[in-house]
Amino acid sequence: MQSEVAKLDILLNHTIEHSKRHVEELNNLAQKAKELSKATVHDDIAEAAEHMNRANKILENALEKLRGNKSSL
Repeated sequence: MQSEVAKLDILLNHTIEHSKRHVEELNNLAQKAKELSKATVHDDIAEAAEHMNRANKILENALEKLRGNKSSL
């Protein structure tokens, strides 16, 4: 059981970090769209990045719970 929890910790942490890099890429793409005067494209990409940030916060909360740093609800 302990090793399965450790594997879940590693995979969840990796997923969060990987997703954060995608958010950075999306922010760069949104900026590029803005520079190209594609405001609605910028807005959609920026919104997607915001949603990913929110998802990352939820995943970080789950990771903290897995590590026993927060109570499980």
